[in-house]
Amino acid sequence: VIAVVFVPQQAARGIAPALLILAALAAWYLLSHGRIRAALYLLAVGSWLTVTGLAVFTGGVRAPVVIAYPVTIILSGWLLGTRTALAVAGLTAAATLGLVLAEAWGFLPGSMPTPVAMHGVLQLIIIALSVALVTVLFRAYKNRLRELDSLDRKLAEQMAELEASRAELNRAQAVAQVGSW
Repeated sequence: VIAVVFVPQQAARGIAPALLILAALAAWYLLSHGRIRAALYLLAVGSWLTVTGLAVFTGGVRAPVVIAYPVTIILSGWLLGTRTALAVAGLTAAATLGLVLAEAWGFLPGSMPTPVAMHGVLQLIIIALSVALVTVLFRAYKNRLRELDSLDRKLAEQMAELEASRAELNRAQAVAQVGSW
């Protein structure tokens, strides 16, 4: 299967996994030194650059790898915020326009035939990224619900304490025969 996926005329496709592995190792290094935000940015930028570079060498907007763009936009937005997602979406739109123009003007190599195994591997990678994204989103949602439940319990306790204080004040005023203003 590996021989079918990485045939000699498609050597550029072998570079993409290597770039992703390098980005992941660099992100792991940053994480091990407590630089979480920098690691997340590196992963977002590294995966976007890998997808874009691979699209340039394997068929432009017709390259199968461009289906990874939405996942990188969503993942960037979730991990780094709305502004980052908008920036990645803008870069993706600009890259897509650039790929269209470069292909129309003949600057890109022709579309290479893609082995079926390569389509399968790419789909499996996108599925794995999608599952990871859904898992992260679900866990964050559950954590938020737990936080809201905790806040709700605390608010109920404070309301009960306030009612008890109010009742105690009313009893003291009744015993002293003093009204409240």
